[in-house]
Amino acid sequence: MTVALTGENVGQIGPNAVIQLERALKVMQGVDAAEVLFRRAGHGDLLIEPPAHMVDERIPARLFAQLWQDQPGQASRIAREAGHLTADYVIANRIPQAVKLAMRVLPSRVAAFLLLSAIRRNAWTFAGSGTCEISLVPHLLIAIKNNPIKMPECAWHTAVIERLFQRLVVRHACVRHIASDDAGTSTNRFEIELNGRRRR
Repeated sequence: MTVALTGENVGQIGPNAVIQLERALKVMQGVDAAEVLFRRAGHGDLLIEPPAHMVDERIPARLFAQLWQDQPGQASRIAREAGHLTADYVIANRIPQAVKLAMRVLPSRVAAFLLLSAIRRNAWTFAGSGTCEISLVPHLLIAIKNNPIKMPECAWHTAVIERLFQRLVVRHACVRHIASDDAGTSTNRFEIELNGRRRR
């Protein structure tokens, strides 16, 4: 089964794409590193007043592009940490406790279906002007067409998805990223593999 959803707030992304990148930089490299990157990308004002609502998708795109330009050797690790922090925020603040408890005791395929359904409903918060699709068979799959936040190996999105599945569905879940360009449409595919024991 495949369901498609085009971003409802076209051209906007959830603020954690910005907030957690700043946090990851500060934790891993210090305050100065975050200030340098944000100012070089033209968004130093966001360090003074972090976004509280949806942001123009071009802002995180510029920030991550600047990250790869300035620190090609460390960029993927920093982007993944920002993705992990984003997922942790979502789990702590956007998913009701009762839902989290239920997902952790349900069979993994059922829990995975519930999580994919939630991702589908909220795709506009991370896909922006792109289009998000989910598939349940033959593989668990999330695909973002024309992803507005592009980077090598789609490190941020991969980390967000993987951490959500590891914390809510199966401890040893892993996500494999596959990029393609079909008929002029770029697509980032994320195949989710459920392996290992259920997380209790």
